[in-house]
Amino acid sequence: MGCYAAKCPIEPENSSEPSETEEVNAEDKETEEVNAPTFGGVCQQNHDPLHWAVSLAQILDLKKDSRCVIKTIMNVTDEGSSKMRDIVKDIVIPTTAGTGTGYGLYLNKEAPLKAKVMVSHAWDEYYRDFSEAIVDAGVAGPFWVCAFAIYQPEDLPEVSIVKQLGPDVARGPFAHVLHHADSMLAVVTTSCNIYTRMWCVFEMYVALQRGVPVKMFGFAVPVAGMCGIRSGELINDPIRDATCEAVDTKSARCGAPNLPQNDDEKAIRQCIELMPGGYVAIDEAIEKERLRYLQGVLDSDELQERAKNLSMRPFTEDPRDVYRNAIKNVQERLVLFAQH
Repeated sequence: MGCYAAKCPIEPENSSEPSETEEVNAEDKETEEVNAPTFGGVCQQNHDPLHWAVSLAQILDLKKDSRCVIKTIMNVTDEGSSKMRDIVKDIVIPTTAGTGTGYGLYLNKEAPLKAKVMVSHAWDEYYRDFSEAIVDAGVAGPFWVCAFAIYQPEDLPEVSIVKQLGPDVARGPFAHVLHHADSMLAVVTTSCNIYTRMWCVFEMYVALQRGVPVKMFGFAVPVAGMCGIRSGELINDPIRDATCEAVDTKSARCGAPNLPQNDDEKAIRQCIELMPGGYVAIDEAIEKERLRYLQGVLDSDELQERAKNLSMRPFTEDPRDVYRNAIKNVQERLVLFAQH
């Protein structure tokens, strides 16, 4: 994305529980917004980052764009086969070039959308997977998506990516939006493991520290003819699949993994190394969130019903055991954190 100074917005929000007579209401929210840190980057045509959002319909419309690769394999049309990185290069940049506005503000310049949901995702995911995960999440938005929010062309020095991000991560667009967002949506796909991306794990950790709910949603194309089931396993769950490997923030990267560290990665690493617990604190926080997700699926009526339907099939693994094993693996890693 760009270059940040080594300051970090990870201080937890006031975590004291309100009394029964002090429930959070609209007035409290307004007070919180007044006390929010001012944005330290460059605005887009006098609009701050909170108004660089897109709607769900606009996210889905991109799949229909002729520049978004559409493959037909065995008479099955696969829309959105482009990766997010290609969407930015082939659609977002040509569309917005010379305007000084990101794709979100470009589409909504007459009535800018105020972000309610920050989306954490990887640029190497298939756009189809990204958009379907957003749909499955069942969240209305509007959505703050970095690829669509930031002005990407780098053709106007006064609105460069570096200037939009600003010199201080604590007052950059990410921190600014996160302070006001209702929730963060972490998009997990099989096409790219977001837990290996430095920005993604960092964003999730900051959201958790601020008390912003982080909701994980994934999407994967099922194996043809398997109806989403492989030996009783829910193969359409990249979040469960990802838990097979431990979160390793220290090994996560920004940009192309085969290239040297870029400015983003250097700044984020410096920030992490200055905070209590460093990389391990992030690893532990995200593992706990993944455990919460796995337990929620295991306890769900949907999984119980699926297990019941599969119980009479021979040589079929109980899908509940798949999640129990995943939970066991994550719990064992959390025990190691506690021992250190």
